[in-house]
Amino acid sequence: MRVVYLFVSKGGAAYNSKPDWNPKAECSPNHTEPLGLETEGTFYILDKLQAEGVIDELFIVMESARGPGKAVWGRHRGVVVPELSQLSEFTRPNDVLLVRGGWRGWWEWLNDRAGTHWLLNYSANTGRQRWKFWDIILWDLDDVCFMDRLNRLWITFRKPTHPGIFKNLNLQNKYDICIGASFIHTKKGQWRMIHILDEYRKRYKSLPRCIMPGALRSSAGTPRILNRYEDLGIELPGMLPRHELAEVLNQSSIGVFLSTSGQNDRGPLEAMQCGCKLVLGSPKYHSPVTYANSKVTFVPEDIDDYKSIAIQLHDMIENYDPKSRYEVLKWNEKNAHADFVTFPMLERMFDMIRANPVPDPEAMRREYGL
Repeated sequence: MRVVYLFVSKGGAAYNSKPDWNPKAECSPNHTEPLGLETEGTFYILDKLQAEGVIDELFIVMESARGPGKAVWGRHRGVVVPELSQLSEFTRPNDVLLVRGGWRGWWEWLNDRAGTHWLLNYSANTGRQRWKFWDIILWDLDDVCFMDRLNRLWITFRKPTHPGIFKNLNLQNKYDICIGASFIHTKKGQWRMIHILDEYRKRYKSLPRCIMPGALRSSAGTPRILNRYEDLGIELPGMLPRHELAEVLNQSSIGVFLSTSGQNDRGPLEAMQCGCKLVLGSPKYHSPVTYANSKVTFVPEDIDDYKSIAIQLHDMIENYDPKSRYEVLKWNEKNAHADFVTFPMLERMFDMIRANPVPDPEAMRREYGL
């Protein structure tokens, strides 16, 4: 059983335009740099599934008209195609097609394979779970297990983070708060911490030690940060590779994530896997494991009540016990860890698919008791 993982489109050509390319040439190294896909949690778990014999082969696909060609990620072969119709020559009759998100130009190619290939989707905040041809939808915002009226199976997916990177490193505490862990943009909500820190200083005549990793993006909230970060003592290290971000999280007591959009951004999951307590602005957009335990996570009643959040943060900092890292890590291992939670979920699914090479709604109902 081979899994073809359609990972991303980076400037693909128009569907079925078939631009000239050399599929035997090496793709641009920009597509295969080691700090990219190979540090992703989903790559980690698919690699582990292949290593342990759950799947036989992993074949990775990117779409890009810039530097297409054959590729290798870790020990897995793959290809960067200029546009998705050119993937046809690389596929086999019983390939399982696993799609992260899904770009509009992919619809026709995937739809043509409905009923003959297993089509699996992790929507990753794209809304592509709405496409009707999927056989299985891996859903990370709720604990689910049901067949919808289109005979699509929805099952829980614990979005994995790479446990070889995000883990307890036993580093000395350096920061009270890590503010976000991704792009700095209005929708990510880092700008709210400016107002919270103003309230904190007004009330307590001091400031917590804060770091705000991430690449600055042009947005309405960005000037507020750039104009105030020095005054508020916020360290801005820029966008960090995942292993450096893991070090920052290990040096931080609390991870604060105050966005009101997105889908299960990896930041809270990575912070929790490093032992940070969490402040989470909007549970609606995150996995239940990030907010189900009040000993791990504080969820404000009103994300824009800056004074109340400042008071809560001060209380968390003043009463912080370094031993609480181990409580967070224990919770994560039991409820969210890639090896102990995500792997068994996917192992069960792929075992069912191996026994049923053609998509079969009745096989899904039998396996999941529906």
